[in-house]
Amino acid sequence: MDRGSTGEKQDRLARWALFAFGVAVILLRYPDLSAEPRIWGEEGSIYLRDAYAKPWQETLFAPALGYFGLFSSVPSTVAANLVPLEYVATFMAGVGFVTQLVPVGLVVWGKAPLWRSLATRLVGLCVLLFNPLGEELWLNTTCIQFHFVMTAFLVFLEPDEGLSKNERWVRRGLLALSGLAGPPPCSLSPLFALRAYVTRHREAVVRAVILGAATVLQLVIVVYGMTKMVGRTDRFGSGFDLATAAVSTFGKSFVVPFFGVGYGTSFALAMQQIEQAGPGSYRLAGLACAWALGLVLYFVSRGSPRWERVAYMGSAGLLVASSMVLGIGDRRSWVFPACAARYYYAPGVILMLFVLSRLDLRAPRAFTRVQQVLALALVVGLGFQVAEWRTRIIPPAGEPHWRHEVAEFRSDPSHPLGIWPAGWTIPIPKKSP
Repeated sequence: MDRGSTGEKQDRLARWALFAFGVAVILLRYPDLSAEPRIWGEEGSIYLRDAYAKPWQETLFAPALGYFGLFSSVPSTVAANLVPLEYVATFMAGVGFVTQLVPVGLVVWGKAPLWRSLATRLVGLCVLLFNPLGEELWLNTTCIQFHFVMTAFLVFLEPDEGLSKNERWVRRGLLALSGLAGPPPCSLSPLFALRAYVTRHREAVVRAVILGAATVLQLVIVVYGMTKMVGRTDRFGSGFDLATAAVSTFGKSFVVPFFGVGYGTSFALAMQQIEQAGPGSYRLAGLACAWALGLVLYFVSRGSPRWERVAYMGSAGLLVASSMVLGIGDRRSWVFPACAARYYYAPGVILMLFVLSRLDLRAPRAFTRVQQVLALALVVGLGFQVAEWRTRIIPPAGEPHWRHEVAEFRSDPSHPLGIWPAGWTIPIPKKSP
C-alpha cells in the first residue's frame, strides 16, 4: 500500500477521533443537560414566550433584546410551532449542540497556521471546551452568539489563499451566520477590514464585506432597538470606568483561565475590598491590573510575527471593549467569575490560543526558556480547568426539570412553566403542539 495514502488515512481517522473527543466533552461536561435539557433565561422568557404568543411570521426573523439573533429567533419560532411541548427543551439544546460543534470542526479541520500538528489541535480543543467561563453558554440558544464569536475568530485565522472553492464558501457561510447570530461576532469586523486593506487578497475582501454587512445590520437594529429593549438601563457602560475594565479583564481573561474559578473568586473578593477602601485605591488596583496584563501580553508576544499579535490581542481587545459598552449589568460586578461570564469566554480562550501559537508541539525539546514558561502556563491552566470540571456539574438543587414542568402544565393549565435559572417562568403558551 502506498505510504502517502496510508498516512492520509491515518490523519483522517485521527481527525475524526479528535472530533469525537469534542462531541464527548460537550455532552459529558454537564451530563444532566444531555439527559434533562433545560430552557435557559431569555431563551424562554423572551424568545419562546413571543413565539407562543404571536404568529410565526412576526417572530421568525424578529429582533429582540435590542439586536438580531438569528439562532435565537428561528429555533424558538420553529419549536413553538412544530415541536411538541415536552420536547422543546431537547430541540433547543440540540440547536446549541450543533452550534458548539462548528468551532470544534474548525479546530479539527481548519488550515490556519496555528494548527501545525494533531497535538496542537488536541490542545486547542481542550482550550476551547474546558474554559470555565463557558458554563452559561452550554447547550442552549440564549448565549449562542458567543460560540459564533469563536467561529468568526477561527475563520479569521484561516488563510485567504490556498483553499478550494468549497472551503472558501464554507468559511464565508460561517462568517455570515456568525454576524447574524448577534453583535459580539461583529466586534471583529475592523480586523477583517484591516486584513483586507493590508493584503488586498480577494478572499480577505469578500470576508470583510460579509461580516461588514452583518455589522451594519446589527448597528442599525441596536441604534433603533435599544430604546425599547429589556434591560436597556443596564447597557451602554453601566458602572463602566477604566479601573473596572482593567480589573475585570485581568481577572476574567487571565486569572480564571489560567488559575481556575477558585483563585478567580479570591481575586474578585480582594478587588472588592480594595474598591470599598476608596476610589483612589481602586484606581491604583486598576492601574496595577492593566500593567500586569500588559506584562503578560508582552511576554507571550515576544518574538511572534506582527500579524499574529494583531490577530490575537486585537480580537481580545475588541471583544472586551464592545462588551464593556454594550453588555448588560453593572460592570463593577463583572470581576466575579459568575457575573457576565459569557462576555469573557472568548477573550480567555483567545489568550490561551495565543500562548499555544507560540509553541511547536512537534519539537518540545527545542523550546526556548520563554516557550518553556508558556508551555508550563498552558499546562497549569488546563490542569486547573480539568480539575474544576467535575465541581460545576449542574443542575443545582432547585432548578426545574422541563418535562416535569410540562406534565404539571398538562394537568393544571394555570401552572407556570419553570425554566432556568430557578424562579424564571414562561407565560402559559397560547398554542402548544
